[in-house]
Amino acid sequence: MSDRLSILFLKRRQFLMECGRAAVMALPDGLRPVFLTESLHLDQLVEGYGALRDQFVTRHGMGENLLANHKVAALYVQLLSKVPAESLFRFPADAPVDSRRLVMATMMNAVIVALLGIDPSRVDGLLQDDIEYCLLKEAPANLEWLCCTLHAHCLLNGARTNIARY
Repeated sequence: MSDRLSILFLKRRQFLMECGRAAVMALPDGLRPVFLTESLHLDQLVEGYGALRDQFVTRHGMGENLLANHKVAALYVQLLSKVPAESLFRFPADAPVDSRRLVMATMMNAVIVALLGIDPSRVDGLLQDDIEYCLLKEAPANLEWLCCTLHAHCLLNGARTNIARY
């Protein structure tokens, strides 16, 4: 791996670790799992993101390898939706299935808020309900749908950018 790629890998991994930690802190004390910072699944997730991003950039002819932040968020969410919560978090043995799904949705929410540049103070109940609906009720298998939804959130609440580093 070249120095540039290894630095990019570490930045992406660090970003996901921050989102995982934020997910843990956002949950009530009784539901807080432990985020597994040394999980090999985290490394696989970063590698999978890089490969999916490269395919997306090539297929859509993105200049200078830049992607809009809502597309970056959609790629991360799509990949995270395929990862079992137990691969990134350690739960108590009696943790209900709903709390496992909730922690993954909370991590995806952290990814969305961070990448779309949404000021956390602007995340009111309606916006939070809408994001949670997207993450908990709709399957993110349709990447076009997810990009469209996140683009709308970005236009209304965030800061539109093209992101090379993620």
